[in-house]
Amino acid sequence: MLEFNFINHSSFSVIKNNIILTVDPWIEGSVFNNSWKLLSKTPNEMIQLAKQSNFVWFSHEHPDHFNPPNLRIFNKNTNFIFQKTKDKRVVKFLKKISSNIKEAEPKKPIELDNNFSIEVFPFQDLDSFCLITVDNIKILNLND
Repeated sequence: MLEFNFINHSSFSVIKNNIILTVDPWIEGSVFNNSWKLLSKTPNEMIQLAKQSNFVWFSHEHPDHFNPPNLRIFNKNTNFIFQKTKDKRVVKFLKKISSNIKEAEPKKPIELDNNFSIEVFPFQDLDSFCLITVDNIKILNLND
């Protein structure tokens, strides 16, 4: 059974069989030199849900999607997913938290569980979008 939860801004979670995938977890704080803030406070239950994530995918490096101060909720057991890049800057940063990093190859699905996958598509130089498939349901996340 599929469960979908909106967390805040561009962040959401998809759950199947107790496997939680969270996308772009900006859950608190301001970004872009304090020029952007969340429109509403992230509910504590959504922060707890993100914290329990087995997998976390980041679409790109902008702080409203990849927010280093917010990553403190994750731990060494979290599996991070980021597109394969030349500079590996995001991957190097994530390795400070967990050694479980998957560098997504373009258009190659990553299996998270039985009939639960994420496929990453690079866009321009730094961004990406994804296709999440759960059973026969497809969720296309174009983010920005």
